[in-house]
Amino acid sequence: TAAAEAPTAEKIDLVQLQAQAEAGDVAAQFRLGTLYESGEQGLTQDNQQALRWLLKAAEKGYAPAQTSVGSLYLFDLEDLPADYGLARTWLLRAAEQNDARAQYNLGVIYRDAMGVERDTPVVLEWFERAAQQGDVQAQFNLGVLYENPGIDQLDKAHHWYRQAADQGFAAAQFNLAVLYFNGKGVPADPVLGYALLVLAEANAPKGNQGSLAPHEEAAQFMEVEQVMAGKALASQLQKDFSPALEHYLQTTKAAQSVPAAT
Repeated sequence: TAAAEAPTAEKIDLVQLQAQAEAGDVAAQFRLGTLYESGEQGLTQDNQQALRWLLKAAEKGYAPAQTSVGSLYLFDLEDLPADYGLARTWLLRAAEQNDARAQYNLGVIYRDAMGVERDTPVVLEWFERAAQQGDVQAQFNLGVLYENPGIDQLDKAHHWYRQAADQGFAAAQFNLAVLYFNGKGVPADPVLGYALLVLAEANAPKGNQGSLAPHEEAAQFMEVEQVMAGKALASQLQKDFSPALEHYLQTTKAAQSVPAAT
């Protein structure tokens, strides 16, 4: 007879997980809820079942479950209507436990006026708290807010784009490239701008590479030597972004500070 197929390392014993969840295990309740939410491990995707199990863990103060409950209520789903009030309540509980995803989602609520008045200072506060913990979406969106003409703090926009770019976030790499191409808040540097465009295209979500980083179009307005230098820099940035960028900026700054020969 044929040998039984070996289970994969990721395979979960759903019977055991269900038993643990029913016995009150918070981590099991959360895991079971997330599996119902995603429809993984052979379970039928079911937001009502997801909410049932996530709530059990959330009511015990488990921050990841509180965040998931709040996030479920943010959107009108086929089997679960949006409830911005409940979303805000649960996200706030998790955010007060320093859950970065909850902090980011609270910022989104106040940015997009989801059941509340738009409140930019509150958005900045929650995005900042999440960004400080390394949440890449918060870092990127902080950059966008700080670049906004109504705020116009380009040094902070540059800082947060750079933090998100360091995590390989393509949209941040693209926006950082635009700052350097236009000399917006930083010295204009087409070589660095081009390198960041190449990097953004390489890191863009599959199927979106062509629209995010049009480095070939930018090359039409650059010298051949600049394009070659940009490609070489992009390779360095892809290997080790922050050290390579810092080295390039310091080298460029040093070269610019050397007095011209008379």
